[in-house]
Amino acid sequence: MIHNLFGKCKNIFIKSVNKLKGSDKRIVLAELSKMRGKGGQSFIAKKFRVSRDTIRKGTFELESKQKIVGKFNERGVSQLKKS
Repeated sequence: MIHNLFGKCKNIFIKSVNKLKGSDKRIVLAELSKMRGKGGQSFIAKKFRVSRDTIRKGTFELESKQKIVGKFNERGVSQLKKS
């Protein structure tokens, strides 16, 4: 699909999408997988090296028009003990 649509620009397109972050990236990936049709999630996940869960989350965001706020900045933060 990507090769047919973009030919020689395939790598530039993949790099551009991979520079997107968070909800914007998930929504683009979801749109691409929908355009691909059956098996689209697996195909796009493989090409862009993301999980199908990421694409599913993007599909939810695309259909509901609600962005999911990630808690990426909270990773690795240990809870402080209250004294």
